[in-house]
Amino acid sequence: MAENFKNRYGPWALVVGSAEGTGVCYAERLAEQGLNVFLVDLRSDLLEQQAWDLQHNYGIKTLTHCCDLRDTVQVSNLI
Repeated sequence: MAENFKNRYGPWALVVGSAEGTGVCYAERLAEQGLNVFLVDLRSDLLEQQAWDLQHNYGIKTLTHCCDLRDTVQVSNLI
């Protein structure tokens, strides 16, 4: 099932708000499916811990970016 999911949606997923709450759950579920995750959150300390946990628990790759989505300049730098 995981390979089908990965083949259908690609090797990477973007999770915004990934360091706390629901974002953590989404990131974990995607990592369980074998997808690499690009994590975006305002709290860099939690963001880096989440990335480390996902890499070590699921053997996936992660990218992180600290960003305040209320700031249009930061959002444009994300892209």
